[in-house]
Amino acid sequence: MSLTSDQNSALTPPGLPRRTILQGAAWTIPAIALATVAPAASASTAAVLTFNQASYSGTACGTITGAYVTVTVGGVPTAGRSVTTTLSDGYTFADGTTTNTQVSDTSGRVNLPAIGVGAGAGTGSITGLSGSSVATSAISAGPDAGGVAWNAQGTTATPVPGSTPAGSKAIGFNAFISPANELWINGTRVATNVDPNNAIATRDQGNTYTTYTDAGGVAWNAQGTTATLVPGSTPAGSKAIGFNAFISPANELWINGTRVATNVDPNNAIATRDEGNTYTTYSTVSC
Repeated sequence: MSLTSDQNSALTPPGLPRRTILQGAAWTIPAIALATVAPAASASTAAVLTFNQASYSGTACGTITGAYVTVTVGGVPTAGRSVTTTLSDGYTFADGTTTNTQVSDTSGRVNLPAIGVGAGAGTGSITGLSGSSVATSAISAGPDAGGVAWNAQGTTATPVPGSTPAGSKAIGFNAFISPANELWINGTRVATNVDPNNAIATRDQGNTYTTYTDAGGVAWNAQGTTATLVPGSTPAGSKAIGFNAFISPANELWINGTRVATNVDPNNAIATRDEGNTYTTYSTVSC
């Protein structure tokens, strides 16, 4: 169906030429197009943060180094952007704080200070924030929670072989008392129910010799990884001072189950072993 000349005239407002209306309609189209592309231009200035690792790990009481965040805009490293990095509980930066703020350098990078790992640190996170842009990376403490057993022969230190429990107390060469009051020698569990405050070990001809009392105060010796009761009648509750040597509650020196001396100062006596013999040095007390 086509419109007649009279119908066209009826659709055109009086006093306004039809050409003017068409021109106005044409100018409105670019305005709509400009409004559509404006969000894309805004998005191109948004920063993107990226940690150099998806996760970081360390050991208790140690440090994590080499962590950094890169700022990019439109895929291009960008300088001059402020980035605030926050650590979760158990972790701190070198200055003792949990928050660090820096401006990205010419490579778009923010190099983080060394991260300290607390003794009780577990699995946590490290978060970077720049404006509304956020990035997160995992952070954790490894299974080594400190207290690892070591030996030093001369000037060379090496971990004790085997599986000596972390946090064990050193009592002499290659010998430890675990938190569960077990005697561990050279990475092997030798005895249980050991008095952790009454055990001492020495080394002779390449072997470890340990003297201790159990929880009931009974005297024991361990040669290598074999524990046996001390022969004779060493009094219960005696203090171990060295291989096969004890000071009794009556201040008597007992060696290999035999009473050797009386009036011994229990705080000033020590024994060692050399080529199978026990040698004791002590002072006496006044009666």
